[in-house]
Amino acid sequence: MTTQQFFIADPDNVPNIWNDVKPLIDKALTFDHFSSMTSTDALRMILNGEQQLWIGVEDDSIITAVVTELIFYPRNKALRVITWSTVTGYGYDDWKLLIENTLKQF
Repeated sequence: MTTQQFFIADPDNVPNIWNDVKPLIDKALTFDHFSSMTSTDALRMILNGEQQLWIGVEDDSIITAVVTELIFYPRNKALRVITWSTVTGYGYDDWKLLIENTLKQF
């Protein structure tokens, strides 16, 4: 049976998983036609707490990575998804419910 988990990576642990996550972030950034950022930029902002790294794990393997940024407005806040990539390039719907359930914790 497949076990899926989705969680925000603790910035202190990001260097330990970066080699597994960086290819997924680079894969997503290939679609950034404005060259807004690189995975090195994302790493710096994640470590500084400016962005968040979400990890999707299935059977002890990282299979999806999402980089987000919290944006605060005068009357509400929003979660901006900057990059989202899966190992296969598919399966986003499989993670949607896990993401929604995780966000309910905040």
